[in-house]
Amino acid sequence: MDKKEQIKIAENLQKYELGLSHLYNGFAKAFPEHKEFWTKLSVEEDTHAFMLRSFKEMVENGDLELPPRRFSLEAIDNNLRKLSSLQDLFLRSGISLKEALEWALEIESGILEHQTFLSVEGDPPEMKRVLDVISADTRRHSQELKNLYKGLYK
Repeated sequence: MDKKEQIKIAENLQKYELGLSHLYNGFAKAFPEHKEFWTKLSVEEDTHAFMLRSFKEMVENGDLELPPRRFSLEAIDNNLRKLSSLQDLFLRSGISLKEALEWALEIESGILEHQTFLSVEGDPPEMKRVLDVISADTRRHSQELKNLYKGLYK
């Protein structure tokens, strides 16, 4: 994979996290009774995007090569399109809190299932640090979403 494609992957990973932040911020406004919950998730997704910015800088400087077997531009682009569709649907039609929780849980669970941010042996230290933080936060987000859902709907 050439450097240009690696930079695009790094940019799109960052865009995805910013998109999640935007969606969760919208949920915070739509569901004021759970504003604190959604705002916390939104802020953490912003933090992830900020951390991922370092990937782009490292690739540009020649300090990092993103392995193609782990980061597929096509898969990331598909996820960006799906997230954009969800945002559009939310803005056009609105959704219930139950649907918002289901969407968010599906997104966070999908990130875990596909091991998008899983670090592996041999990753450069800065990359490992970023991936480990995002992975831990994603696991926690998934659990917090499950807990809220179960508390409200089961």
